[in-house]
Amino acid sequence: MLQEQSRLFQRVLFFADALLVALSWVAAYVVRFQVFPAIGIFPPPEAVPLWVYLEFVPWVLIVSMTVFWATGLYDHDRAERLSSLVFAVAKSIMFGLVIVVASLSLYRTFNFSRLHMGIFGLIAPLLMGLLRIIVYQSLRRARQNGKYLKRVLIIGAGNTGQKLYQSFEEYPWMGFETVGFLDDDRSDRPDVLGGVDDLASIIDEAEKRDQRIDYVYIALPLSEADKIREILIAAETSLTHVCLVPDLEQYDLLNGRVTEIGGLPIIHLLDETPIEFRRVVKRIIDLVFSVLVLVLLSPVLLLIALVVKMSSSGPVLYK
Repeated sequence: MLQEQSRLFQRVLFFADALLVALSWVAAYVVRFQVFPAIGIFPPPEAVPLWVYLEFVPWVLIVSMTVFWATGLYDHDRAERLSSLVFAVAKSIMFGLVIVVASLSLYRTFNFSRLHMGIFGLIAPLLMGLLRIIVYQSLRRARQNGKYLKRVLIIGAGNTGQKLYQSFEEYPWMGFETVGFLDDDRSDRPDVLGGVDDLASIIDEAEKRDQRIDYVYIALPLSEADKIREILIAAETSLTHVCLVPDLEQYDLLNGRVTEIGGLPIIHLLDETPIEFRRVVKRIIDLVFSVLVLVLLSPVLLLIALVVKMSSSGPVLYK
């Protein structure tokens, strides 16, 4: 249920961002063509009606939201440091705005106001960033009150398992609550709920109490490959999300999604099917952006080539 709520939240955030982008586009027009002339600064060379800019709102939304989605802005995985999350948001937003401005610059029938573009490039990130700050602070306050938490069970109470537990405690904003450990070497520890073979029964009991275990993190040595396989078999019929804290050498052996918590690499073994289409879209966007840059710089590149040719008898291009 919590994972489904997270996906729903990201979808709502997607449409909220689309609304903010459209509002920013209109607000930039109002500031450029109404507010500035009213206070006597930056008078426009000609009066441009609002409907001319409104006609391009669908294109602005299609380009910007596609870029935001393709760059991973709406990934629902919350196992990420706040600094990394903020950087990812800023990168996606700025990259999307660059693509929007570059695509509109190719439209020759109508010349968009550069000042309008600049104002739009300021308002949109500010509104989207403000939205995320409000959401983050609200979620943080709710999690401190015990809401929207993901319950975690760690298999393996050794050094790796303890470090993973400390990472969850160090970054409580991520919303992970550690239920306890499973380890065959119990050593009379109160936080060890049972042995590894007790996983299926503990998951079932948690379901009956309506306290579902959302994540199971396997923190066992890689020499316990047979036991890890048994854990996967025991958990595959449940709705629990299973992750492995592996050695780096294992990355090429598993087809999974990799994240990081507290410096520990995490490979998601039982996860939703990765969206390959998003990677294709991102690659297309990279190529389109490169072509646009080359087209815009082509006059400068041609001038440089002519200067090289006129000042030297050698070739313009070198291998």
